[in-house]
Amino acid sequence: MLLTSASPPAKSGLLAPKKHLAQQFSRAAATYDQAASIQQQVAAQLLEQLGPLTGHWLDLGCGSGANFAALQAAGAHQITGVDLAAGMLDIAKSRAQPAIQLVQADADQLPFAPAQFSGIFSSLMLQWSHQPALSLRHWADLLQPGGYLAIATLLPGTQQEIKQAWQQLDDRPHVMDFMPSGALYQLLAHLPLRLCSWHTATLLQEFDQLSSLLRQLKDIGATNTLPGRATGLGGRQALHRLEEVYPRNAEGRFPLTYQVGWLIAQRRAQPRQQGASALASEIATI
Repeated sequence: MLLTSASPPAKSGLLAPKKHLAQQFSRAAATYDQAASIQQQVAAQLLEQLGPLTGHWLDLGCGSGANFAALQAAGAHQITGVDLAAGMLDIAKSRAQPAIQLVQADADQLPFAPAQFSGIFSSLMLQWSHQPALSLRHWADLLQPGGYLAIATLLPGTQQEIKQAWQQLDDRPHVMDFMPSGALYQLLAHLPLRLCSWHTATLLQEFDQLSSLLRQLKDIGATNTLPGRATGLGGRQALHRLEEVYPRNAEGRFPLTYQVGWLIAQRRAQPRQQGASALASEIATI
């Protein structure tokens, strides 16, 4: 196992939101695995949809390395795990074997040669990108012809209960904006990728206490990185006000919704010639 760090160009450095993102996930590293039940479920379904693997795979946004063993069991001969958060990679070191390399890097500025990977596995990372078009194009370039891009991402409607409750209390952003499926299709239409599968599902968690719900979000590092975000839980008074307006189910529990999309695409030898119309035909056959 080798841990390396790829620094962005000196002139740009990390943008402030990315720096904050790295810090918040590093702080959550010690608590992430125990709290990340939804995230683990999403990753497991992405692996199941992929089927048998071979060659060198990039685990992009690898976090604590929780998916390394499953990727190897599926057939990946070599794994490179990349994450922006140093704290997460510190945890991942304990799971890294000789066939696994760890790299600290920005997903939009990866230090790899084109066509280096047999496949890219990225579960619940794309939604954190501030430039998803740039991210997807960069990732497609890293794939060998015939290689696979496997992505799980969050869609609009995720954490809708939090968003609706806070909208009754203030006008600040408390939930990030998630990219709709249609926008993702448009980005893929301009890439040399063939869409193999696309699935969506609604996953639901329920909590007896609102404080438990908010604590779990903190423990997985899932806080808003937008400028003007609310910081912290806002104290007991704010928590009490939020609890009064937060929706509950018939049993009086506090729900938290995740809208998830799973995408698998294959790198073409040549770019798609017909753009969005060709992608629409691919979608229709899935």
